[in-house]
Amino acid sequence: MEDDVVQAAAIHRGDDDDVAGVFTAAAGMLAAEGITVRGLIQYHERDPDGRLRRHLRVLGSGESMPISQVLGQGSTACSLDTAALAEAAAWLRRFQQEAPGLVIVDRFGPLEAKGKGFASELLGLLAAGIPVLTSVRDDQATAWEAFTGGLAEWLPPEAAAVTAWGRGAAHRG
Repeated sequence: MEDDVVQAAAIHRGDDDDVAGVFTAAAGMLAAEGITVRGLIQYHERDPDGRLRRHLRVLGSGESMPISQVLGQGSTACSLDTAALAEAAAWLRRFQQEAPGLVIVDRFGPLEAKGKGFASELLGLLAAGIPVLTSVRDDQATAWEAFTGGLAEWLPPEAAAVTAWGRGAAHRG
């Protein structure tokens, strides 16, 4: 990796943005160009009881995994399944060993901002010179800037912009 070059970019994640759609479209276009793209893309699906549950699609594997656990009715506890998140972190470590052209990690959130969640895996990917693309909500933008030393790029939530950045980053990486 060149001095002072962090191969990272983020899109601002608004409530109405279809980040999963943008990332999925960009990953497909890049793969069609021969660029190896790996990553974790979050999506939502209703369970048989009609509750919205979070899942991760593992790019390059064909696998998906639920990351929400079913809690009792009226529960206000965090519904993230820590075992599923540990499995997702293991995928990110595998991607680092594989050294693809680009890794997409659907979100940089409050846990990563505190050095938890996927923070170690993201840093490992960046330290290995592997380009990383994520999404960040406005309330985590300052933490993302600090995490990347202010060297990451900001992209609009558009497949064409994400694809162009991914293409350039993969060729630089």
